[in-house]
Amino acid sequence: MRRLVLAPTLSAWDVLLPLHAAWWAVVGVPLTALLQWLVGALAVYPLSLAIGPFGLAVIALTLMVRFVLAPLTAYQVRASLRARRETLALHRRLAPRVAVLRRRYRRRPAEFQRALGELLQEHGAGPLGGQGRALRTGLLVAAVQAPLLIGLYSTISAFAHSGPDLHFLWLSSLAAPDAFVLPLLAGLTTYLVSRLAAAAQPSPLVDDEQAAASRRITAVVYPLVLAVSAHFAPAALVLYWVTGNVVAAGQQWVVNRVFLRPAAAAG
Repeated sequence: MRRLVLAPTLSAWDVLLPLHAAWWAVVGVPLTALLQWLVGALAVYPLSLAIGPFGLAVIALTLMVRFVLAPLTAYQVRASLRARRETLALHRRLAPRVAVLRRRYRRRPAEFQRALGELLQEHGAGPLGGQGRALRTGLLVAAVQAPLLIGLYSTISAFAHSGPDLHFLWLSSLAAPDAFVLPLLAGLTTYLVSRLAAAAQPSPLVDDEQAAASRRITAVVYPLVLAVSAHFAPAALVLYWVTGNVVAAGQQWVVNRVFLRPAAAAG
């Protein structure tokens, strides 16, 4: 009687192991080596040694990675500005017809939304108007950035649980969660980034109080949830998040101040 031998089944994780190994060799190993070098270089100075070499190295490494990603950020900014101009042009062109539809369907909101959708489709615009292209560009940039940012996150997380001396300012160890200051900064900086990004978006073609209230609630709830989550995360990862937020807020402030304000004044 012949014995039936079953081949071992491979899980989805087993199939992805070679890809993970290649990603870590390309991204994780250089970042780990760079982080270790930064910690060693900063540890020779009395001031940085008193502050905490690992925390300063996390900040420096985050800034370096953001600098490497600067071309992608610039590409995303250009795409967002182009989408904003297209959206504003669409709003100016359709505003009179939207006003007519609003008066016609004043007591029939469902019919107004259907007529508005037909109007947008007639002019080749989707529900997001000109922001659809910017959204696709943002997703593309995020997909390109993700392997590097995840590698940075993993590197800091691994180092935070293996380093001998991880003190930083008021914290005895960046491997442990911070009770208050860093989670608060994480929530505040996340809220600041979202506010600056929202200020760069043109007003919707048609808006109502319910949609506006929903956006306001989301703008507050997301930073609050993140701050609560940061309360339980290793402080090194929260420091990385806060540093990235500060850079992102600075970039968005420059965009709003240098590019959008003169355009709004000219318009």
